[in-house]
Amino acid sequence: MKGSLKKFRYLEHTADMGLEVAGDSLAELFIHAAAGLREMIFGEISEHAADRQEWITVEGEDVEELLVGWLNELLFLFETRGFVPLTFRMERIGIGDMSATVYGAAFDENRFPVLREVKAVTYHRLAVKKMKRGWRASLYVDL
Repeated sequence: MKGSLKKFRYLEHTADMGLEVAGDSLAELFIHAAAGLREMIFGEISEHAADRQEWITVEGEDVEELLVGWLNELLFLFETRGFVPLTFRMERIGIGDMSATVYGAAFDENRFPVLREVKAVTYHRLAVKKMKRGWRASLYVDL
């Protein structure tokens, strides 16, 4: 990825935590957002431990709604199935829907210690923008 912005960086906020994300394509933006959320929860973990996969589909009115839905689906899989998302393959992404395969592993607190409990990805100060070169987004999560 070109430019001074890394794949993602954390944003300061008084009560919640934010994430600023960049990608050369919309699919890459969503993948980097998912990686940022994963790292926000678990810190840096090995992506090579994947031994299962989940299929996610999300519908939305716009890319902002898709991004929030995508990230909240990842949280849902972790909370309800103990699924730790490790790597992501975007199958399809459009203005109104997206689908992806997520490769991950079963939660084990010894392998994947939780650094932060993220309750939800919010619409607070959410922004997704197409730039001259690539995409940028900023979002906040409820801790």
